[in-house]
Amino acid sequence: SLSETETTSSLSETETPPVSRRPSRSSGASGASGRGRFAAAVRDGARDVAVRLMGATFATRVAGLVESRVVKRFDPRFTGPGSRHAPVRAAERRYAKDARACFSDGFPILVANQTSLDALNEQLRLKGASPVPMNRFRPNVVLGDAVGGGRVDAWAEDTWGRITVTRKNAPPSAPGVGLDLVKPCSRCVMVTVAQENPPSKPSVSNEPLATLNEKRSGSKCGFEREDWRETPFFAWNAVSDPARFGESVAVGDRVDVVRTRTFTEK
Repeated sequence: SLSETETTSSLSETETPPVSRRPSRSSGASGASGRGRFAAAVRDGARDVAVRLMGATFATRVAGLVESRVVKRFDPRFTGPGSRHAPVRAAERRYAKDARACFSDGFPILVANQTSLDALNEQLRLKGASPVPMNRFRPNVVLGDAVGGGRVDAWAEDTWGRITVTRKNAPPSAPGVGLDLVKPCSRCVMVTVAQENPPSKPSVSNEPLATLNEKRSGSKCGFEREDWRETPFFAWNAVSDPARFGESVAVGDRVDVVRTRTFTEK
């Protein structure tokens, strides 16, 4: 089930999954005209360059200011009364060809397993270090210790290809919101920064990054990509079905694993 862990980024009862707010090709008064397609192509190309130069979140904020004044001028899907516009950019196409991100580092959704955090904190305790809360890893979907009606093991998410989240009061035949776990999330020095009391000089030797380097490097996880061998990982980047945009998930919803796989990208 979705965890009740108190994190600043977990989905609440009223929030919706952070999927792209880009409308479908058929929406709007005149659809995607030539000008609209041109604006979209320029937007995506410029943003991809900006993301690499300035960082994802900052670049997306800048793009949002520009798009609200420029892109809406040329894209008929974002004109007229009641139109909404949120800046989006392509996620890593290598892992999610059609996914979009908005004000996030790489992908729209980050899925974390509470049992995995428990296992990490146990390793920290054995070393005499303090446990860390889930908000160090900034997920927006946190899974509790029960998935599919049974207890989930630590790091089981490494084998999940797709999960579904179904409202707890939904009829048995109701389709859940699908999330595809497409790429493990590499971690940087930011996980050593306590959000409520940040240190003046974060260090890669600090916890929990030091333990993640020991226990959850790419080589230890079995991820065969050569440049990931010494990279620490925690949680999984995910994308949702764009056809289900607008649906919500909530604390206590049922989570089922509907597809497993072995992630061994070279």
